[in-house]
Amino acid sequence: MYICSGIDLFPDGKTVLLGETQAHPLYLYDLESRRITREIEMNGYYAGPKVTLSSSGRYVLMQQQFYMDMSPNRDRQVLYEVMALPAGTVCLKIENAHSAAFSPDEKYLLTLEGADVCWYSLDSGRQEKKEKLPYATSSIAVTRDGSEIAVSHEPSEEELEQIASVRNDKKAIKSAMKYRELISFFTFDTFRKTRTVDEVYDIIFHLQPAMDGRTLFVYARPHTKLKEQGLNEGYINTVDIKSGEALRASFMSRIPDPDFKDSPDSKYFGIVSRDSKSPQLHVYETATGAMVTIFDITHSMGVSIANHETGDGRAYFVWSGNDEITLVYGNHLQKWRIE
Repeated sequence: MYICSGIDLFPDGKTVLLGETQAHPLYLYDLESRRITREIEMNGYYAGPKVTLSSSGRYVLMQQQFYMDMSPNRDRQVLYEVMALPAGTVCLKIENAHSAAFSPDEKYLLTLEGADVCWYSLDSGRQEKKEKLPYATSSIAVTRDGSEIAVSHEPSEEELEQIASVRNDKKAIKSAMKYRELISFFTFDTFRKTRTVDEVYDIIFHLQPAMDGRTLFVYARPHTKLKEQGLNEGYINTVDIKSGEALRASFMSRIPDPDFKDSPDSKYFGIVSRDSKSPQLHVYETATGAMVTIFDITHSMGVSIANHETGDGRAYFVWSGNDEITLVYGNHLQKWRIE
């Protein structure tokens, strides 16, 4: 194995998919036997792809990543590819998109390309529908039941006047118009707007529904005009998907674009962060935001270096059980259990 750029767990709970940097293969790794069971050749992705499996593991979404982002206040459009498994062939390629997500039934890949929300058939690889949303920004997500799409977007003054936290503050509304964003939900089939979340957010880079389908995780970073350290300080806020209400639980990370996931039963929430020197994995209670534990990712790096294991500072993980985490740092795989 080379330096890993991402990890996801197959539905069988026994096998993980590992992305690699510098055009190295994708690896399928068996957690029980602790061995690589398959290599899948691929091209490109110098910094390695972020990998996301579809609901049954039939497809893998590969997202282009970078070691450095010179535009901290704006999400760049990147390459997305879908590979069909077990054939190991690319069946869909999107050259420039802000965000992409599988539909739960594995019929479509949804993308946000500029101001267009696009539906691509995974069977044919063709675009079947496109809806223009002129005020869209950079993030979409499909709810776990497949009925709705969440989209981040620029706020209008009329929308801000309906949000309790800013509606009576003209200065806050003016700032929000320049530097903040909103989230709205749309029906999957007709793209009819159903509701807007009753809160304003910093620049939204990623939307992700919780495993139980009830909560939407919102990763956002403050505009550097509002906070100079915004590049390296992001927040995960939570939204009740059914009501569209902002929830109180929130989580913080001190690295840009951190990996984060909730456990299969949604009891715990994990996010990669760091202290002053080293990367860490922080685990919280999802509902309350209370800290449960901190795993020091580099605690065994002395042994790793002796075994010629290396890293580039990035770490990725999956929940391999309701209280068990499998994490990859460089080419070093670690497993932890919450007690």
